[in-house]
Amino acid sequence: MQQEIPLNVADQIIQDQMKELQQNFQLVEIAEGSQGICKKSEDRVYKFLNLKNNILTLDVLRGMNQNELYCLQELAISGYTCEVQNDKCDNQYMLWITTAYMNMGTLDMDCLYWENQHPHRLNLETITIICNRLLNILNYFHKNWIFHLDVQPSNILFHEEYQFCYSSENNDIELPIEQGLEQLRQNLGNNQQTSYMEQNITRDYTNLQCILNMQFQDLQPNGRRQLIERRFGNEHIDQLVFWINRWLKLQGMVNFNPQCIYVKKGIKICFCDFGYSQKIQEQELSRPEFEAEFFKTPYQILGKIVNPNEVIQAWRIARQQDLFCLGMTMINLLINNGHALIESIEFCQEKLVEFTKFLQDTYGEINLQKACTCDVQKFLLKLYSCLKWLQKYMNNNPTYYLIYRMLSFRFTSDIPLNIQRDQDIPLKTIREVQKLCNEMRVQTGL
Repeated sequence: MQQEIPLNVADQIIQDQMKELQQNFQLVEIAEGSQGICKKSEDRVYKFLNLKNNILTLDVLRGMNQNELYCLQELAISGYTCEVQNDKCDNQYMLWITTAYMNMGTLDMDCLYWENQHPHRLNLETITIICNRLLNILNYFHKNWIFHLDVQPSNILFHEEYQFCYSSENNDIELPIEQGLEQLRQNLGNNQQTSYMEQNITRDYTNLQCILNMQFQDLQPNGRRQLIERRFGNEHIDQLVFWINRWLKLQGMVNFNPQCIYVKKGIKICFCDFGYSQKIQEQELSRPEFEAEFFKTPYQILGKIVNPNEVIQAWRIARQQDLFCLGMTMINLLINNGHALIESIEFCQEKLVEFTKFLQDTYGEINLQKACTCDVQKFLLKLYSCLKWLQKYMNNNPTYYLIYRMLSFRFTSDIPLNIQRDQDIPLKTIREVQKLCNEMRVQTGL
């Protein structure tokens, strides 16, 4: 239950918090949206409610923050979201939430808005890895009945980080997790007894990255080094053991060998902005409504017209909503990195007849002229042109076929809820693209 607060008081509390942060660190605005204004302070991001917004009320905005905080906490163990900093959020009025800073940017960083060809754009292999990783993430969310419902390039974050990995090479014996963690503590220690209170240590993602950076900063992109080669103080060991325990559980491991844990430098991909997300239970049958419209989906356009009395589980519709928007993100990634050349279908009677037949094959009888306006018909026809291009090339390319299935005009998806093993994203490639985009933005003043 949110505590009531007048608009002017809420604004003053936010201004006071900003002033307090500025006294110690530089406060830099990095993004602004209808829900919030994101400001970076040191290695954290504060998302303050955008009270200048004249569409959403204060109560609605606070509810979105509360919903986002709930999702971040529910999904925290996955590593698929920004790491929420619970002790630095406004837990009283929900006027801001705080997360660790993801420093590489978003999927906008791949020069989506530049038309000229560049040698350092993302190659097809990298895009395939990104696509599969993002599908894994959404599948994890959906298995936990959480649906993002605002999937778009600016809500997909890249972050260069230190990561744990496991090698089965020279694996003599594996121990149960608790026993293995105790062995790991002994291996990492420097035999110097220092007193500290474990309960007073904040197990913080940014602190973990600092600890690993002190010992592994010379790691090359996608290189790795055995963790127990280094020695740490007790307070750092506590952090390491906590995060390794969390990581092992996420991998589904019940036994491990401490000598087989390595540290590598790689790319983390995660989602942000859960303000529009919903938790939908399996048994819910009512057709959900979606507010975010960065990518307009066939369901949002035709959902109230096509078979309105058909009973469909709400989570299946929400899942396809997320997958469709991911498909749109990926097809734009292909187009703007020079891998797909999709010509717009001319809006003429002949093409309209062809498209109407496609819709009838998908939904059954439908009167397109009565279902939507001429502008909406043109928009749907553009989506149809993407499907036709993918269909032409997908037999020899599993990624094209996957995106084709995501962009299906159907209201539910046939893509299974499987979580595959993630592949490493080429760190060097992402760095080169980021550097190029930064240079272009400086040149153009954007």
